[in-house]
Amino acid sequence: MAEKPKNVASIFGDVEASLSRFLLRFLDRPEDVQDVMQEAYLRVHEASASSKIHAPVAFLYKTAKNLALNEQARHHNSKTSTVNNFDELSATFTEQSAELEAAVAEELSQAMAALEQLSPRVRQVYILRKVHGLSQKETAEYLGISQSTVEKHVAKGLSTLLRLRHDD
Repeated sequence: MAEKPKNVASIFGDVEASLSRFLLRFLDRPEDVQDVMQEAYLRVHEASASSKIHAPVAFLYKTAKNLALNEQARHHNSKTSTVNNFDELSATFTEQSAELEAAVAEELSQAMAALEQLSPRVRQVYILRKVHGLSQKETAEYLGISQSTVEKHVAKGLSTLLRLRHDD
């Protein structure tokens, strides 16, 4: 009998520690490692929903590496770039602010509705990590739970929110 292929969450759980160590080669801050890992999980999950991935572990590592390199470049560029014309920037921002405000309000409303679909504990963990920006360790200490439980709740939250986004 053929072995059933593992889902992305299972694969992610199997390689999480080694993937974290791998990403530390590219990223300076541990909080960036967690963010890149979660984004990689999300992207691999989305890709697996639309097509069969023949080497999911390799695909996860490649996706994570690319995201880490992008993050590294973004940090480098943000440190070295400056805005030369503040008046032009201000005018552009003022023109777009009403339009942007309406779009942000709509996105926020949709996000809040999606978050309400999560269980209370998963929602609490997800909001502490993704909205308030607490680290995995800080979240675990604040809630009195293990870091692995925080990881599992965030992964479950991401998975549920992703499913809800595709259902719309």
